[in-house]
Amino acid sequence: MHIADRVERAVDDGWAELIDPPSPTDPDAVAAMDFVRRDIARRTGKEEHRVEKADTVFAGLAIELLREGNPRVAILTDDRVAAAAIERAVEQQGYDESVLVLRRDDIVNGDDDVRVI
Repeated sequence: MHIADRVERAVDDGWAELIDPPSPTDPDAVAAMDFVRRDIARRTGKEEHRVEKADTVFAGLAIELLREGNPRVAILTDDRVAAAAIERAVEQQGYDESVLVLRRDDIVNGDDDVRVI
């Protein structure tokens, strides 16, 4: 099954939701995304425009969800560098008490046979 088909099925089955990216007019979300992009670039030696966009968006979305009234937000990633950058970004914006960043190893116990999608 193609990835797009899986996403469509998850949405149709009601256990996934497509959401818009963070608003470019939300200063806290934009600042968090910029911080994540710069931090990942610095730690990996990549050029900023080559940093995975999804990693930066997670920080911005978390902040927007909190501002919309969600009391807590959890982010799950298997990218350790991105997780650390997201944690630092939300802390910098003052949201660290409300955002939990989990790495795959935090929930799977390091089993290489399990893949989180």
